[in-house]
Amino acid sequence: MKTMTFGLLVCAVLSVALWCLLRKKPVGALVGGGIAMILTCLTGCSWREMLMDSGKETALLGFQRYPAVLVILVILFLCGLITMVAGAVSLTRRRN
Repeated sequence: MKTMTFGLLVCAVLSVALWCLLRKKPVGALVGGGIAMILTCLTGCSWREMLMDSGKETALLGFQRYPAVLVILVILFLCGLITMVAGAVSLTRRRN
């Protein structure tokens, strides 16, 4: 349950960060991207803990059994990173 909650929070935060980026609010995008990256890491840790509790293989977050999970986590992390970088670039362009 905790894993799903973190995952939904990542999606919500990324949506808000992208909205801030589109509305020319770079600080919101910068902060939202950072929070999304942190929440993605917490989602991965929670997923690993869930795998350990159920006695399943935890190598690469159970990639052999659940290949989509690792791919989705990487995509969410990269989206947060791209949003954060775009917010930082937009912020530096606005200051000049």
